Amino acid sequence: MSLQAVFEWFTQGAIILLAALMVIQWARWRDRVSLDICLVFGSLAALLVLERSFRLAEIQAPWMRPLGVSVLLAHPYLLLRVVLHFRPVSRAFFRAATIGLLISLLVTWVSEWPFESPILVVFSILYFIWLLFYVAFAFRKGATSAGGVTHWRMKHAALGAMLLAVVFVIAVVIAFLPEFGDAIAALIPVAALGAALNYYFAFAPPSVLRRLWQSAALYEFLAERALSVESPSQTELLNRLCLFVAPTVGATGASAALWDAERQRLIVAVSRWGYLEPGRSVPDGRLLDAWRTNRAMLVKDYEWVLPGGAPGSVYAVPIPCEVSARGLLFVVLAKAALFVGDDLSLLQVCCNETAVQLDNAVMRERQQTLIGELGDRSEQLAAVNKELEAFSYSVSHDLRAPLRHIAGFTELLQRSPGPDLDATRTRHLRVIAESAVKMGELIDALLVFSRMGRAEMLHTSVDLNTVVRQAQRETMQADPARPVSWVIEPLPTVPGDPGMLQLAFTNLLSNALKYSRGRDDARIEIGCANGSGTGAAVITRGVPPVASSRMARTRSLNPSALAADADRCFTRASSSLARPVAAANRAANCWLFSNSRSRSATSLSI
Repeated sequence: MSLQAVFEWFTQGAIILLAALMVIQWARWRDRVSLDICLVFGSLAALLVLERSFRLAEIQAPWMRPLGVSVLLAHPYLLLRVVLHFRPVSRAFFRAATIGLLISLLVTWVSEWPFESPILVVFSILYFIWLLFYVAFAFRKGATSAGGVTHWRMKHAALGAMLLAVVFVIAVVIAFLPEFGDAIAALIPVAALGAALNYYFAFAPPSVLRRLWQSAALYEFLAERALSVESPSQTELLNRLCLFVAPTVGATGASAALWDAERQRLIVAVSRWGYLEPGRSVPDGRLLDAWRTNRAMLVKDYEWVLPGGAPGSVYAVPIPCEVSARGLLFVVLAKAALFVGDDLSLLQVCCNETAVQLDNAVMRERQQTLIGELGDRSEQLAAVNKELEAFSYSVSHDLRAPLRHIAGFTELLQRSPGPDLDATRTRHLRVIAESAVKMGELIDALLVFSRMGRAEMLHTSVDLNTVVRQAQRETMQADPARPVSWVIEPLPTVPGDPGMLQLAFTNLLSNALKYSRGRDDARIEIGCANGSGTGAAVITRGVPPVASSRMARTRSLNPSALAADADRCFTRASSSLARPVAAANRAANCWLFSNSRSRSATSLSI
C-alpha cells in the first residue's frame, strides 16, 4: 500500500468517525446546532461509505461523480449554517451564498446550455473557495473573541476549512494545468488529512486535549486571583468571575446571584447583563431550573436576553458554597452555543473555585470579627484584673485595721489589772486573738493567690522530692506533736515553676492533714499515680471528720450521700490551688478522687 493510500484511508476514517460522534452528540442535545454540525460531516461520511461500497461491489454509477461534487460544494454552505449559530451573518450574504450553491449544483447536474458554460464553471469554483475562506475567517474571529476550550476548537475549525480550500485549489490547478500535476498532486492527501484531523480536533477533540485546554484557561483564572495582594470581598470575587467567564465562552454578559436567607430569594449581587440588575431578585422560571436541580445547564431561547427583548441562550451554573451563601452564575450568549459540554465543564470548575474563595472570604470576615471581639474581651479582662488588684489591696488594707484593733484590744483585756478572769473568759479571749491572727494569714494567702495567675512563670527542672519534703516540714510546724504516718515514694524531676509547685504541694499536704484530723491512724501517701513518672498523688486514709460532722448537723443524709458531700468538700479545698498551678505549669491534666470509706486522694498531673 502506497503512502498516498494510507493518507486516504486515515482521512476517510477520521471523517467517518467524526460523523458518528456528531450523530451521538445530536442524539444527546437535540438542538439545531448539533443537527447542522451533524449534516456537515454526515454528508461527507455518507458519500465516502457509498463510494467505497460501490467500489468494492464493482458497481459503476454515472451519478456518483456529480453526487460527490455536489456534497463537496455544499460543505462550505453547511459550515456557514454552523457559523450562523455563534456569529451574525447578514441576510443578503446568506441569500447570496444560497443562490451560489444552487447555481453550482445546476452546473454540476445539468449539462445543457446555459449551465455548461465555462463561465458558470469558474463561478462555481470561485464560489466554493470564497465561501470556504469566509467560513475559516468567521471561525478565526470566533476563536479570537473566545477563550478556553472554545478558543482552541474554533481555531482548529478555521484551520480545517482553510486546508480543505487548499485541497480544492490544488485540484483546480491540476485540472486546468496538468503539466504541474506531478509536482503538486502529492500535497492533496496531506492537506486533506490535515483538514480531517483539524475538523476532528475542533468538533470532537479527545478528552486529554480538552483537559489540557481547560487547564490552561483555569490556570489563567487562578493566576489572576493569586496575583492580587489584598483579600477580595464577595462582590469583588463574583465580579472577577463574571469578567473572566464572559470572554472565555464568547458570551455577551454575565451575572451572579447569591441566596438571601431573610428574603428567601436569589438576589443579584453582580451583573453585566441588563436584564438582571444588582439588588434585584432572580425571576421565577427556567433560569431557576439549575438552582432547583443543583445542576449546570443551558437555557435556550430565553426571552429578554438581548437588547430589545430578543431571545438568546443562557448558561446557568450553581456556585456550591458551604460556608457562604450558595449562588448561581448566569452567562448570556447572543447566539446558540457550539460546544455546550466544554463550556459547562469549564464554568463549573470556575464556579467551584469561586465557591472556595467565597467561603474563605466569609471565614476571614468571621476571623476578623472574632479577633476584634477577642481584643475587646482582653481589654475588658485587663480592666477587671486591675480593678480586682485594686480591690484586693483595698480589702487587705481595710481588713487589717480592724483585725489589729481586735488583736490589740484583746491583748489589753488580757493584761489589764483588775479582777482575775475565769478560765472560760480567758479561753474566749485567746480564741479571739488566735482567730484574728488566722484571719490575717488568710488575707495574706488570698493576696498571694490573686497574684499567682499574673506572676511570670519560671520554667526550670524541679526535683519533686525536695519540694515535697519542704512542704511536709511547713505543714507539720502547725502541730509537730501530732502522730502522722508519712509514706513518700521516690518522685521524678519535672519542668515547672519551683515556687508555684511548692505552693501547690504545701496546700495539698495542708488539706490532707486538715481532713484527717481526729484520727489516730492518719496516713498520708505521696507518690507517682500511674508509675510512669508523669503524675503525683496525695492520698489520706479515713473520712474527713470535720466536713462529715458539719454536713450531718445541717441535714440528715445516708452514708453514701455523706461520702459524695465529702468528695465535694475535699475537691473544693484541694483543687482551688491545684488547677491554676497545673495550668500555669502546662500540666497535662489535674484530677481528684475520694472514697470516704477508706481514703481520699488528690492527684496533680505534672
